Amino acid sequence: FDSTADTDRDKYLALEIETIDVTEAIPYLTAGQHVLAIQALNDDVGSSDLLIRPELIGHSGPGLVLDATTTVKARTWADGQWSALSEAVFYVDVAAAAGSLAITELNYNPVGPTDAETAVATDLGVTFNNEDFEFVELRNVGATTVDVAGVRFGTGITFEFATESMRPLAPGESVVLVANTDAFAARYGDQFDGVPIDVAGAYEGQLANGGEPIGLFDRFGEPIIEFRYNDAGGWPGRADGSGSSLEVLDSALYITAGDYDDPDNWRSSSEYGGSPGIEGAGPIYSIVVNEVLSHSGLNAVDAIELHNTTGTEINIGGWYLSDSNDNYRKFRIPDDTVLAPGTYRVFDESHFNPSGGVDPLLHPNDFALNGAHGDDVWLLAADTTGRLTHFIDHAEFPAAALGETFGRWPNGSGRFYPMQEDTIGNINTGPRIGPIIISEVHYNPVDPDPGDIVTAADLEFVEIYNPTNAAVDLTDWRLRGGIDFDFASGTMLESHTTLVIVPFDPSDATRLAVFHTAYSIDATVPLVGGHRDKLNNAGDRVQLQRPDVSPPDEPDYVPHLLEDEVIYDELAPWPTEPDGQGQSLHRLGIDLWGHDATSWTAAVPTPGTAELGVAGAEVVGRYVFYNNSRFDGFNAAAEMADDDAIATDKQALMPGQTATLANYTSYSRGINGIMIDVFGLDDPASLNALEDFRFKIGNDGNPADWPDAPAPLPIDVRPGAGVGGSDRVTIRFSDNAIEKQWLEVTMLATPNTRLADPDVFYFGSAPGETGNSTVNTIVNATDEIAARNFQHSAVDKALVDDRYDYNRDGLVDGTDQIIARNNQTNPLTMLRLITAPVQDAATKQATALEALEPLSPKISSADLD
Repeated sequence: FDSTADTDRDKYLALEIETIDVTEAIPYLTAGQHVLAIQALNDDVGSSDLLIRPELIGHSGPGLVLDATTTVKARTWADGQWSALSEAVFYVDVAAAAGSLAITELNYNPVGPTDAETAVATDLGVTFNNEDFEFVELRNVGATTVDVAGVRFGTGITFEFATESMRPLAPGESVVLVANTDAFAARYGDQFDGVPIDVAGAYEGQLANGGEPIGLFDRFGEPIIEFRYNDAGGWPGRADGSGSSLEVLDSALYITAGDYDDPDNWRSSSEYGGSPGIEGAGPIYSIVVNEVLSHSGLNAVDAIELHNTTGTEINIGGWYLSDSNDNYRKFRIPDDTVLAPGTYRVFDESHFNPSGGVDPLLHPNDFALNGAHGDDVWLLAADTTGRLTHFIDHAEFPAAALGETFGRWPNGSGRFYPMQEDTIGNINTGPRIGPIIISEVHYNPVDPDPGDIVTAADLEFVEIYNPTNAAVDLTDWRLRGGIDFDFASGTMLESHTTLVIVPFDPSDATRLAVFHTAYSIDATVPLVGGHRDKLNNAGDRVQLQRPDVSPPDEPDYVPHLLEDEVIYDELAPWPTEPDGQGQSLHRLGIDLWGHDATSWTAAVPTPGTAELGVAGAEVVGRYVFYNNSRFDGFNAAAEMADDDAIATDKQALMPGQTATLANYTSYSRGINGIMIDVFGLDDPASLNALEDFRFKIGNDGNPADWPDAPAPLPIDVRPGAGVGGSDRVTIRFSDNAIEKQWLEVTMLATPNTRLADPDVFYFGSAPGETGNSTVNTIVNATDEIAARNFQHSAVDKALVDDRYDYNRDGLVDGTDQIIARNNQTNPLTMLRLITAPVQDAATKQATALEALEPLSPKISSADLD
């Protein structure tokens, strides 16, 4: 094809575009044969200017392929000029929307900058504050890749995801928004636990430390998530400035606005500082703070017990213990401290308070636990540089009685409660119960007359019961939890009687009459009240607290101790009939734990009558004491002074536990005094050593084959003299009748004792042994030398827990050296560190049968099945 198209242009028009239409030539253009050519000629041979800038405008073939969200900008050429620029966003992946994109972590109140982070800020010429370390994590919780372009925060903070710079999120992937990119990089770097952190950018604004509404919207302006977080009202507290972030329990489940408003669907991160870009590990249960002694008194020290709950050994060296969330790095656990599977490790004030509180300005990291106000124990893991990495455990406990520990129940996993005995270094044996107990709770009664002045709330009540043999003055006692009520000064709770607490003032004759009628009771049933609180029908906490002695340095402050507590629920396994069906919760026994749903039953309300079922007695204390020592006035008789001779540093070896120094004494008279505190004895004077107890002695791990111990002296019982008003049973043996071996004490389940099962425990004797080894009890020259090196005189008498005062005369002198010399043992004759066997069902049955044989010879083992 030969075109004759031509055109002429004047020189002054050289910079204007000339359009030559070649459309008619297109059908004749054959690839490889034809060309489009341009020939340009000057209008005369003398001209020196020529300008050609050809452009071929046109398009054919397939359209543009976009493999990512792209903004396309275009304009058209028409009539010799370009149109205005137009642009449009083309989205490739599914748009992020409600149900696919979730807010999974908020670091709304971070801790302030470390020294290293402050140094980074200084190098950058800026200053970092705690809010600069805020971040928000979003995760694709759906099953398909989503496009977050155009997604924006419109409430709380301001941020919109850019169109082209933000890649789509595959299922499970996360993206992080930060308050300050420099601060975030200084703290977290560009990856967390080896996973790169995808930081989309910095948002405007600041997350409120006290909580605020948060709104995330899709590209069309529709809400993805709208909720309000908070720092109170049940929201996780550690996320509020104590080192954790706020993270959802399960991002795959909680993706609706309603779920996000529920604080129960959130938790504090176990990772110190949060876990931006990855899903948090959740609570760590491998090492727990299992028991604490916070009110140790003058002759003991505070102690913290750690327990390895796993089946593998764990190195906790370099971790930290603290009592304050203002300073987690108070006590650094020594390097290479290893806890074997299932074992316990105890740290006491010799470790975390070596200065004894002297000059706290000089020793700011030393601490003791606060037994009067309650306290916290924090356990945090750290890396080799000392950087905190994880919250391992946090124990929070209220005021404690002198010498009473708080521990987890069930052991290793439950909440903290006052323990029935000190088992520091061993498995917890169970919570102390009462002795004053909450015996009945009516939380959702039926309205007797709807519309009347008296409502269903007026018929609520809580009943408490005194199962002891002594009256209790309720001055300064109180109820807390769902009810806040202080008992009036002088209120008495007589022995084996109840007291009913009602929401209305009992002087209100109208409400009192309706209450009496509703429950068929009269004025003989004592009522107190006027708190006007209403128990939650969906579940609540009722706690009974008793006063303790004021601390010497706070004479006007009254500590309150946990006496009893129930946290009920409207749902199974709790009885459901009390929830608006006319029945109330009834305690089944005085020895049953209030937190256990099986300790309660549903029945017709009976305020003023403690229908506790068939309740047995309960052993709540087991002690060894130094009879005939300085501490009881060198008097071998059973008397009140024996309480002062109790070995405060010793505790009973319980079934399943392995013996330590805490379970045997070095007393030169051997084991000559045992005490047992018991609740629920109907007739304490009826206890008989031959019928109600069994005593065996031995020095190996098979107590079943041990012979009977020497017969004890007559038993003495002092009603109400034990812990919490329990009855204290004193059992004495002749001096040196039991030494260099173990004593097994079994309080049998008999009609006299009223125990449901036999109570078995052990104490050992190793005269002259100082506990200088954790693997044996050999008495040798080392123990003799120790008595020489740690002497006490009449001016500086030894305390009852002094391990070198072998004869417990208050002196550590040459006599104690001689005792150690005369009682030397070797690997064959030493006291064995036995493991007490756990009683199985068959053993308990055989023991029970043995206890019943003298009373009813015709009972067989089949009768006990």
